[in-house]
Amino acid sequence: MTEDEKAERRRVIENNKAWDAAGTVRVDFLKTLLKGKTAPKNALRFIAQSMGAHSYTVADVLSKHTGFAAELLGGKDGYGELAKITAKPTGRHETNTLAVVLAGFEKSLTRQSWRNPTSTAKHYLTQLNTWGYTLSEVETIITDHGNTETQEPVNTETSAPVEPGETFVQVQADEEELTAEEADYADEA
Repeated sequence: MTEDEKAERRRVIENNKAWDAAGTVRVDFLKTLLKGKTAPKNALRFIAQSMGAHSYTVADVLSKHTGFAAELLGGKDGYGELAKITAKPTGRHETNTLAVVLAGFEKSLTRQSWRNPTSTAKHYLTQLNTWGYTLSEVETIITDHGNTETQEPVNTETSAPVEPGETFVQVQADEEELTAEEADYADEA
């Protein structure tokens, strides 16, 4: 192996160890977050965004990892445990739903996640950071990776976008202008 290959190998080993440690801390954070009397701020928005943009991750947890979602809520990791928790009449439905979504994201992460950052992992870790989770150095590799996902900044006071994006009218006007320019260019040719 060349010196560069040896250095890369050391980096992979160190980051894999750091990733494993971060996973334990992350799961502990999730359990604490879900113990609160109410769901965290903007939880429904996160759930809706996750269902819309990362539906595979949400669907995967429903078919494979409901026991883990129950564990996050303080129950046992086993078949039917989530059903027992969610059937309680005093259940915290928003928190229960959030636990299922979070379980899906958590189970989608592997040691490969820091090496191959995805918009799904970035969406998840960015939201955890917003809720007070301190990202480890290896997790920031994912959140700092490119602009694979556009997420509007949220004013936590009002839950309204801080900086509005282009409106439909603006986009339509831009398209009409481009179409007119193309027509002019075609007439000249």
